[in-house]
Amino acid sequence: IASSGLLAGDDSRKGPEDRALADREKGFLLLQAGRWREALDMYEACILQSPSVRTEEAFQKEVASAYRELSRAALVGGDMAEALDELERARQWAPTEAFPYLWQGHVYEHKGDAEGALRIYQESLRNVKGQEGREAIRNRIVAILTQRLQAALQRENLSDALESMKALEPHL
Repeated sequence: IASSGLLAGDDSRKGPEDRALADREKGFLLLQAGRWREALDMYEACILQSPSVRTEEAFQKEVASAYRELSRAALVGGDMAEALDELERARQWAPTEAFPYLWQGHVYEHKGDAEGALRIYQESLRNVKGQEGREAIRNRIVAILTQRLQAALQRENLSDALESMKALEPHL
């Protein structure tokens, strides 16, 4: 890291907490520089120095953001399986945040797996705390179920249409 110009300094005289803080700062700078895998390496070093940092909400969000960005890179590269794996890691670090669930649901939608997306979105409503994020998730659920309802009506399948309406009702 010192050679990259992001942060320089001798950490050998510092205690574990100071080294953990320095590793976290390096991780954050790497995250901001778009070097997500390296950022995660620094965050892992931080945890090794100070395991209690793992419980800090801000730290959890930083790590989850790195995994989100790795998933974005995997999507751009066309690797949906890797994108889903990275988003699962993001969810583990930020289980009450909406973004990992929304991204994961979008990947399933992009794959044409509406059922997988609905499963993720419905699970997220049990976990996500922020009202804004919950509303975005509800909007995705309503959009998928509305498409399902419209398709059933076009096929004149009243049984499927009724099931879709029942599924929609709690979200309206």
